[in-house]
Amino acid sequence: MVPDCSSNLKIEDLSPEDLYALNNLPGVQIDRKSHSYFSVNDIVLELSHLIDRDTVRKVELKMLEAKLKSEFQLGDSFNLVQSRNKEVDYLH
Repeated sequence: MVPDCSSNLKIEDLSPEDLYALNNLPGVQIDRKSHSYFSVNDIVLELSHLIDRDTVRKVELKMLEAKLKSEFQLGDSFNLVQSRNKEVDYLH
């Protein structure tokens, strides 16, 4: 599970989309000027203590959604459901 070699990525190496994604997490504000020399691994490790399971689930769903769209050429309107019908919960 541990990578063979460590990553040398720094905040300044992140794409604007990746930085935007990190800043969309609740309570996170990373500035490219102030935090450019911080290691991405260190930031992610610190954030792992603050991020709740719902946020992780949403990120995982978006990643899976993007992968399915690209692999199966699905339209932009395709999205995965985050919760099932309440009737199913009643049956359980």
